[in-house]
Amino acid sequence: GFLAEGEVIIEAIEAWLGNPQNIGRWVTARELYNEAQYILWGANKPDTDWPRSVKSFGHRLKNVKDYLKERFDMESWEYGGGTMIKYRFNHA
Repeated sequence: GFLAEGEVIIEAIEAWLGNPQNIGRWVTARELYNEAQYILWGANKPDTDWPRSVKSFGHRLKNVKDYLKERFDMESWEYGGGTMIKYRFNHA
C-alpha cells in the first residue's frame, strides 16, 4: 500500500478501467502504457511522474504488482518463452 500511494500508474490504471470494456481484457505493457497515458493526458505532454518509456512503465508495474493483484485482481501471463508479459485486471 505504501509504495502504491500517489503512484501515477495506479491512477492511470484506475482511469483506464473506467471503460468497462477494459475489465478482463488481456493487454501488453505497451498497450496499457499508451492507452492509459492517452486517458490521462490526451494529446498533451504527460506529467513528469509518468514513465518516459514502456520499459520504465513495466518496471513500475512490477514494483507495485502485489498491490495491483490485491486492488484490481491483476493477473499476468508470460508468453514468447517468458520474454513477453500480458496483463489482465478483473475488476475496477
